[in-house]
Amino acid sequence: MNALNAQDETFQTGIYASEVQNQEQMQMQSEIFDQMMNERSENMREVDTLRNVDMTQRKAEHTRNFETYDRLLGIIATMRDARTASSEGAPPA
Repeated sequence: MNALNAQDETFQTGIYASEVQNQEQMQMQSEIFDQMMNERSENMREVDTLRNVDMTQRKAEHTRNFETYDRLLGIIATMRDARTASSEGAPPA
């Protein structure tokens, strides 16, 4: 009977050790997964920031282009007015 109890205790200890080992491995895998997800999230934030910077730069460039276009239209209008005034004999404004 003592031999059976000893075998059972050895078996139970082996199972417990196996469960502890499996739990440790699952914990390690979970930590690795969490770290990977954190890095992925950080990468996504960085990409989003870069996209925002790019869009801001494009918007600024677009705005500058319109400001330049408006200035050109102003210059053209001034030239047209000057030409019209000179053809009518009035001094340019």
